[in-house]
Amino acid sequence: MDAVILNSPWLEFQFAPARAAIAPMVELQARIRPLEAAPQVDLGFYSRAQQEVADPDDPMEVNPLWRPVQTMAVYAGWLHAILSGHKTVAAGLSISAPVCVLLSARFVPPTRWSDDITSADSVLVVDDIARAALRLGPSVTVERIDGALHDVFLSRHEAREDAYRRLERWVTGWRATW
Repeated sequence: MDAVILNSPWLEFQFAPARAAIAPMVELQARIRPLEAAPQVDLGFYSRAQQEVADPDDPMEVNPLWRPVQTMAVYAGWLHAILSGHKTVAAGLSISAPVCVLLSARFVPPTRWSDDITSADSVLVVDDIARAALRLGPSVTVERIDGALHDVFLSRHEAREDAYRRLERWVTGWRATW
């Protein structure tokens, strides 16, 4: 592997301090009823933000099977695997290849609709993700993109262009050392 590029990776639970507290309950639920779905509270703000920033002159195709308007069901077994992965990341992964992590510059909680949701990550707490990213390996670059949504490459045109410029600079810099 020559390099790793991650677009808003889910490296830490949204409420990081709660991960250790809820993990045993999730593990028990995963053993007893792994296919039981947790109740979802998704008001559709992230999907709405994608629609609001869409540029008809520069369309981004979104597969509705992969990104439904409302979040997909969260099953106990799946959530257990996610929390286990978060714990593993927190312990450190030692990825030897250079890693570039692209993130929004800020997080906005999706508790009510506001225009702020069209220029921030409303899915992940980006400061927690940035801290967790540093545990991926010895060479990690965290690029914080101003105005980016959760999926940096589905953001407003200007934020996407900034992300592409930064990614090109990062790849060019590493290519020079190969």
